[in-house]
Amino acid sequence: YAFNLINKDGLILLLLVSYLCAVIFLLGYLKKMKVMYTRFLDISENKGLLKQVLMFGAVIFMSGATGFIASKIDVIMLSAYSGLAFTVIYSIAFFIGTVIEIPRRSINQIAIPFLSQAWKEGDTMKIGQLYRKTSVNQLLAGFLLFLLVWCNIDDIFGIMPKADVFSAGKYVVLIIALCRLTDMATSVNNEIILTSSFYKINLFIALIS
Repeated sequence: YAFNLINKDGLILLLLVSYLCAVIFLLGYLKKMKVMYTRFLDISENKGLLKQVLMFGAVIFMSGATGFIASKIDVIMLSAYSGLAFTVIYSIAFFIGTVIEIPRRSINQIAIPFLSQAWKEGDTMKIGQLYRKTSVNQLLAGFLLFLLVWCNIDDIFGIMPKADVFSAGKYVVLIIALCRLTDMATSVNNEIILTSSFYKINLFIALIS
C-alpha cells in the first residue's frame, strides 16, 4: 500500500485474508495435536456445562469490547473537540509510547495456560511465583525500552516529515509510556483474575475504568 502496489480495498482484503490464514493455521495445528474435538455437546446432558461456557464467553466478549472502546475513547473525544490534525499527532505519539509494552503482551499470553493449570490444581504458590517472575521481567524489559525511546525521542520525531508539528506530542509519549510501564510492573494481574473463578470481576473493572 505504501508503494502504491495495492489500493485501500486491496489492503483491507489482504488484512482479512491474513486473519483467515491464522484461523486455518490454528485449526490445522489443533488437528495435528489431536485436541480438536468436533463432537457437539449433548445439550440435554450438559446444560450446566453449556451455561458456564456461554456465560464465560459472553463475559470475555463484553470485557474485550469494553476495553477496546476505552482504549479508543480518547481519540474519539480529541477528534470531536480539537479536530483531526491534533488527533493524528496524538495517535502517533500514543503508538510510540505503547512500544514499551510489546514484551508484556508476549509474556502475558505465554503465562495464561500456566495460570489456568495452576488454578485448576489449586496451586496458589505457583501463581504467586509466576506473578513475581513476570513482574520483574516485564519491568526490566519495559524500563529498558522506555529509556531507549525517551532518550531518543527528539531523534525519533526528527526523522518524521513535518517534525516540528509532530514533536508537539513529545510529552504525550512520556505520559503514555509511564502508564504502560506502571501496567507492566503490575504484571499478569488481569490474567490471574481472568483465569480464576472470579473472571466476572474483569467486566466490572473494565466498565468502571
